[in-house]
Amino acid sequence: MCAPAARFVEVVGWDAVLDGAAHVARLDHLQAALREDTGRFTRPRGHADVAGQWLGFDVSDRLRSQLSALRIDTPAVPTLFIESARSPSSAAATRVVALDHPTTWDDLGRLESAILSHPLIHAVTTHLEAAA
Repeated sequence: MCAPAARFVEVVGWDAVLDGAAHVARLDHLQAALREDTGRFTRPRGHADVAGQWLGFDVSDRLRSQLSALRIDTPAVPTLFIESARSPSSAAATRVVALDHPTTWDDLGRLESAILSHPLIHAVTTHLEAAA
């Protein structure tokens, strides 16, 4: 992590990607499900229509490769991970807090609401108030 070089006292991460290969696999799976989602499209989209995309965003081969190679080591500064659904590997310097009302990124029915997560805002605010 670059936190010590940036002189961060603490890092707060929301659904941090610690295993890039697993994350790429999840995004590929979600993209395949989205391609056939009749709640968003009247008919399944063709593979060619969404080739090189994740959730409507273009993805280059270089980005896929870089993300697949990503492995986050034990944080060197105190770290709080706020998790919507899954738990990362925790370390001594790491706290993991699960949201009371999960807002998962890989639930197509709630994908758009994940960005406006009131439980996330509450978790971060509570953490910052306790640190002050």
